[in-house]
Amino acid sequence: MITAVDLVYNAFIKIETNGKLMLRESFVINIFKPLYKKLPELKDYPDYYFEERRTNLFGATANASRKLGIKMVKSEVVMPTNHDNRVTIELCHSLAEDMASTMAMDMADLGKVTAEMVTKLNGVKCFNNRTATYKKACCGIRANNDAAEGNFDIFDDDLNQMGRNSINRACGQGMTRYNHNYDRQSTSCVTGRKTKSDPNSIELGLFHTIPSKLQDALISMS
Repeated sequence: MITAVDLVYNAFIKIETNGKLMLRESFVINIFKPLYKKLPELKDYPDYYFEERRTNLFGATANASRKLGIKMVKSEVVMPTNHDNRVTIELCHSLAEDMASTMAMDMADLGKVTAEMVTKLNGVKCFNNRTATYKKACCGIRANNDAAEGNFDIFDDDLNQMGRNSINRACGQGMTRYNHNYDRQSTSCVTGRKTKSDPNSIELGLFHTIPSKLQDALISMS
């Protein structure tokens, strides 16, 4: 995760002074190239996504009509044939520089955790300030918070992490959250407010209203 933040930050710094890099395929596709040796899957995925992935065109649903949509879009971005796209290339370069400048400044904001991870800023959590033991322990650790984002993210996280889990069970994970089945009244103690003069009332979820033996049975069957 820390190395990825470094690579993104360094890319923004380069684009900030040369917006042409944003439309240069060899640059954008290889931003994470330093990670390929340790994570070969990361190299394989872009090859599949940009070269082999097939998508439905607008209005079409048949499998036979699926095209290499991502590859077509990438080709038009780096080597546009459409007249409108060609005449806006210079504008894209300018917008890329503005975007990169804004993103680099945002990542360097001392009020955000990204600033602690950037090596060029000597952040307290940057790569150079981590021990070899810590770096080894972090290998293979998930670096996203899908399960905390929303109902669909929980469904996606469940499918990715639970091996042979069925789609029905993955859907159930998201629906139990949507229905607040596992909510506990104690969550009203953590509201994000500086004062607790007007705490939110949290209704107890269905799971916590059933007998404890039934709770145990449901857990053992899950």
